[in-house]
Amino acid sequence: MAAARVPRYAWLQAAPGVDLAHEKPGFLAKLNAVGAALKRKILVFSGYRTDAYSVAHGGFASDPHTQGIAADATIGGVPIGRVRGAQAAIAAAGLRSGDQPGFYQGKPDPSHVDAVTSSRRASQGKLSFGQLEALWVQNGGPRGVAPIAAAVALAESKGDTSAHNDDAGTGDDSWGLWQINYFGKLRASRTQMFGPPQALLDANANARAAVFLYKHNGGFGDWSTYKHGDFISHLPSFNSLAGDDPNGGIYTWSKDSHGHWVLKRNQKIVGVPVFPIPGVSAIAGLEGGAAGEGAAAGEGAAGGAAGGAAAGRTRPSLGGLGGGLGLGGLAETAAFLSAAMWLLDPRSWLRVVEFVTGAIMMLFSLVGLAVIFVSRTDTAQAVAGPASVLPGPAGTIARSVRAIGRPKQAIRAETRERVRQRTTPTPEQRRDAMIARTRRLEQDRQLRDAERRRIRAAASDTRLRAVKPDYDEIPF
Repeated sequence: MAAARVPRYAWLQAAPGVDLAHEKPGFLAKLNAVGAALKRKILVFSGYRTDAYSVAHGGFASDPHTQGIAADATIGGVPIGRVRGAQAAIAAAGLRSGDQPGFYQGKPDPSHVDAVTSSRRASQGKLSFGQLEALWVQNGGPRGVAPIAAAVALAESKGDTSAHNDDAGTGDDSWGLWQINYFGKLRASRTQMFGPPQALLDANANARAAVFLYKHNGGFGDWSTYKHGDFISHLPSFNSLAGDDPNGGIYTWSKDSHGHWVLKRNQKIVGVPVFPIPGVSAIAGLEGGAAGEGAAAGEGAAGGAAGGAAAGRTRPSLGGLGGGLGLGGLAETAAFLSAAMWLLDPRSWLRVVEFVTGAIMMLFSLVGLAVIFVSRTDTAQAVAGPASVLPGPAGTIARSVRAIGRPKQAIRAETRERVRQRTTPTPEQRRDAMIARTRRLEQDRQLRDAERRRIRAAASDTRLRAVKPDYDEIPF
């Protein structure tokens, strides 16, 4: 099917099945202005998407496509961002091109155009906790850990988009909200992934880089403010859980055996705050579970829900967050989640593989040493001698034992004998060589005699010519 014209926008065409009816008119007008500036038709092959469709096709919920302010397009079969002059036209129209380092999953997306530019400019400066949460989700970060990500950004940069730490003494050349580090050997690889460090002073670019590092490394382990617990003081919902509560509980923060931060009530784990399961709200689960235990409301989801209600009555900062995961404050549930988190961590399986490989190598080494030790004994040599003629694996093992057990002097003597046999000729070989030599000498002698006869004949003929008179010259 041919591309359809878009009413009221002379420079736009829509591929079959593309929804432009739900796109914002202002965005379409700006995109049409790009086509007018280039004097070329723009073919849109992806426009408005629902949240479900966007998630299923590599996007995320509430991304620019679902807001009606984004499109994927080509001009003459070439991605719009790669057409000559298109970048300037896109910027002049107030739009943003995806043809920039690290734009989507660490790579450029030259077909993408959106109207996030204006909100991006508004996002510069210092951002609040809520703005950082929204920024994280908008750039592809898991919604369930958005509060942790916002707290990490506040601990790293105080929410300042222009923050730059260039302290070489601490190994820092860190930029932007999440302080993406470019120090030393990191500069080359991160420039390739995210562009030059100055580009990360843009809030969205910095958020995309942070999301990439979080997903690539399976958590927030790259940030020292997470590893040292500095982010905790920037979690407004969690601050009220530090210390005593009216029900007699004492809440403390500590790390589990895997380096993840957990919340304890009276030394019992009541929540795992950064369990990275997409679609699960870690904060709701933690706070609902903690308050659920304090209110003794039950187990599982029911305990979490009741705990949330109790938290709303006793601590307004926790109201409405009690449902979620509903850990119910059970230490057993938290232990199960911690074990599941260990199983989902690729680094855990890597350690298992390393351990098994090392154990197998050690086993083979011990078996080899045992074989060498046993082979040195007279009994082993006595048994291996007759058995070495057997076929199959038994004979191979016996010959190996016999070879290992022999003294070095015997091995060297056998080696010398094999070399001598290869280099010393047999009597038949010596006789044949003598006959061949005699024949060559005889042939040489005959050639020399023939040459002598030829020379003598030539000399004799010359003498005869010298003494013979020329009768034609004698006068009569």
